[in-house]
Amino acid sequence: MKKAMDKKCYIKSMALISCQKPLCDDWFSEPITFDQAYVRAQEPDNKEFILPSETRRMSKILKRTICTAISSLNQAGIHNPNAIITGTGMGCMENSEKFLFDMAKFGEKCLKPTLFMQSTHNTIGSLIAIVLKCHGYNNTYSHKSISFESALLDAFVQMKLGYIKNALVGSHDEITPFTSLVLKHTHPEY
Repeated sequence: MKKAMDKKCYIKSMALISCQKPLCDDWFSEPITFDQAYVRAQEPDNKEFILPSETRRMSKILKRTICTAISSLNQAGIHNPNAIITGTGMGCMENSEKFLFDMAKFGEKCLKPTLFMQSTHNTIGSLIAIVLKCHGYNNTYSHKSISFESALLDAFVQMKLGYIKNALVGSHDEITPFTSLVLKHTHPEY
């Protein structure tokens, strides 16, 4: 056990999609500034990562998830990670909102099952595993603002104990216009 705990862990690569230019480090030297309180993430050109036929039913966060996962793995030279560990404070908010709005509008009739299936927190890690055909350890942390730290700690412990050699650790969240409005009214300090 002592020998496994002596192993060092390194972050080999990273990828980011935000309101800055996606999947590059330009924001370090040339950050884009905004005057608005709410700004959506800039969408990457996902044709490099996902077939157009597959993107049809994916929400924006799921497309961004696949782009960042594949980009980061390519940078690290890893084809198939031993583990996929995800942190998400709010999950797939856009799909959750659409599903709840449809439920309020139509009751339990005419609901789209895709919105429900893609609204859970573990949808993100599951989709990455499906796309990568990764059958290893897969865990999602949904602990609000400490979700990413929890995912990173899990990967660290799994590696230190020798259960895995590498992991794709990600943090994926989205704020929608509606969620932004709710947060503004319920938490004006933000």
